[in-house]
Amino acid sequence: MYLVNLTPENAKYYIGCSILFKSRGNYIIKKIISVSNTSVKIEHPDLNNSLTFKRNIKVILDNETNNILKVRKIMSFEL
Repeated sequence: MYLVNLTPENAKYYIGCSILFKSRGNYIIKKIISVSNTSVKIEHPDLNNSLTFKRNIKVILDNETNNILKVRKIMSFEL
């Protein structure tokens, strides 16, 4: 398992992946639904379904997901 910092620059590659963040003293795991320039959309009504990049957000990757994302990044640079 890998943990990667989520930033505005790399967030588009991680749509659909699980993220780890802290809210009200508890660690929470949710999936990224979509991404904007300033935040990620998740299903978590307590935070208005949105997390800003100012928070410490980690993407949780397993080996298979990591390999798929590497291919996605290579293909996007070729376009």
